[in-house]
Amino acid sequence: VEEANRQTLKFFPQDYDQRHALSAQGTLIFEGLMANLLFQYSSGLPYTKGIRGATEPYEINNMRLPDQWTLDLKLNYKIEIGNIALIPYLEIYNLTNRENIVYVDPFTGEPDFIEGRTEEWADNPLNYGSPRIIYLGLDFNL
Repeated sequence: VEEANRQTLKFFPQDYDQRHALSAQGTLIFEGLMANLLFQYSSGLPYTKGIRGATEPYEINNMRLPDQWTLDLKLNYKIEIGNIALIPYLEIYNLTNRENIVYVDPFTGEPDFIEGRTEEWADNPLNYGSPRIIYLGLDFNL
């Protein structure tokens, strides 16, 4: 019985072990209008799959969360009035409103399903990354 609970000599991924990260950015400027797109991708982080009533050793960080990606858009337009420059802008983070999963239940592997719990109890918005966020503003230079 003691043999079954011993840890192996295998190397396990750390909690921060993110295998791939990619970022791409493009900017277009046309007669005072500036548009900027930012795409960010990252592979999933590891987590340990839970095993109820486990009597044998299980591997640490043996599963991975799904990949994540976002697309951000920033627009601004420069208007010059004498010595003053007015710059209205629009910033949209997570333009596609993608649900990026940042946490799952270790037993089910799902972000919003926990065995034996109601859907309302298990539905936690902190299990997902930020939703679409929109900022509208005005900068000015004197």
